Amino acid sequence: MTPPQTTPIEITPNIQEFLNRFICAPVWMDVRPEPYAVPNECFLNVAKKIARDGGFLQHGWVVWYAPGVILEAEFHGVWISPTGEMVDITPHDGESRILFVPDHQRKWKGMGHVVPAMIAEANGRTLPTTVQIVHAYARPNVGRNNPCPCGSGAKYKKCCGGA
Repeated sequence: MTPPQTTPIEITPNIQEFLNRFICAPVWMDVRPEPYAVPNECFLNVAKKIARDGGFLQHGWVVWYAPGVILEAEFHGVWISPTGEMVDITPHDGESRILFVPDHQRKWKGMGHVVPAMIAEANGRTLPTTVQIVHAYARPNVGRNNPCPCGSGAKYKKCCGGA
């Protein structure tokens, strides 16, 4: 059984090596879920928050860690208040803060429920940084030779269907 992933307690040398792959510096950020916020729907949650209270969406990566098993960065969105404070308004199974790396180059385009993840370590061995598409919900009923529904332009069997 895989231990649950959580926010790292501190930035160890291994975590810092992983974080060096990003352009922006990481920030510790409070998690203050909105009452209407739905887990795993950060971009929709932030859009609702902006409509209610103003502010902006910041794209980036939340870092998750299961010691000795996996270290990953999951594409994520947080709210920037009108005063400039960054807050994660999406609930995360009891987490009160996250380690967040802003990303000013990648943007969520609202295309389905896909989560790119940069994997650094798995099963006790370091892996090269990769981008992996993980479907949060059931995979669509798509033929292996049809175009992938993620929008990559590749055949489903060579893209998300091969995961």
